[in-house]
Amino acid sequence: MPMPMTRFKKLTAREWSILRMLAKGVIPALIAVKLAISVKTVSQHTQSIAKKLGVENRLLLKRMLVAINQQRDPL
Repeated sequence: MPMPMTRFKKLTAREWSILRMLAKGVIPALIAVKLAISVKTVSQHTQSIAKKLGVENRLLLKRMLVAINQQRDPL
């Protein structure tokens, strides 16, 4: 069952940036370098993303991202 898009609307611009990078498989340490923030801040944003999307933990968030990427139409 697809996730309602209204949940994604709750994300901040920074959370969207991090979510996009996570979806591409970028590790938190590299995300931190690219965004000039600490790894702990990336972790806190990731937890916030998971909470807003109703996902229990980061592993489930990663699985959700993989599923979303598999559903995309590669145009």
